[in-house]
Amino acid sequence: MHYAEFKLNEPDLIPAMVSAFPFATIMVNGPTSPLAVHAPATLSTGADGSESLEFHIAVANPAFETMQTDPFVTVCFHGPSTAISPSWYEGRFPTRDADRSRTAPTYNYLNLVVTGRVTPLNTTELRDQIRDLVQKLEPGGGWQFHEIATETYAAWSALIRGFRVRIETADLTAKLSQEQNVEDRLGIAKGLRRRSGFMDDAMAGLVEGFDGSAGSLTSLICAR
Repeated sequence: MHYAEFKLNEPDLIPAMVSAFPFATIMVNGPTSPLAVHAPATLSTGADGSESLEFHIAVANPAFETMQTDPFVTVCFHGPSTAISPSWYEGRFPTRDADRSRTAPTYNYLNLVVTGRVTPLNTTELRDQIRDLVQKLEPGGGWQFHEIATETYAAWSALIRGFRVRIETADLTAKLSQEQNVEDRLGIAKGLRRRSGFMDDAMAGLVEGFDGSAGSLTSLICAR
């Protein structure tokens, strides 16, 4: 449902999206059907400047065996998404009796899709990935990785495995009403806040602040 006008091909947006929306959907071809795994991911940069995603999953996960065979994976990071009503287009349709026959409801969303090949982390790399994840997600003054008892970590880490995905392609779609005129965008933001759905307030802020540039999107998602 998206078009080229909603694509942003800026490398700096990858770390911003992973940091703001770390809980990823990781898709891999299983032995009989596609498999979807969900896990929070972190981003690492290699000595050559290449970027990789790192995550860990349970050994009991059906995708674990498949991931050990160097498969190609697709990883999705989902930002806010929500339905948009044309009744909110205050610029084009200032009154209730305005002719809205040449428009229709749509959907706004922010999404990053990354592809690459997955390789396993060793035990030291797994420990580093977990420590990095804790550092990024815990609040200031919150729980620290060093607090975990040695025997507790040993028992739990035996049940999980870490993986790295070297990023080969990245596709970011930002459909945030940027194609609409100023009056319509303001009306959309007001309509979202009146409806007050689960993601409506976050989307309202994106609609108001996004000017179509990667810089404005980075500022908006990093500030939330």
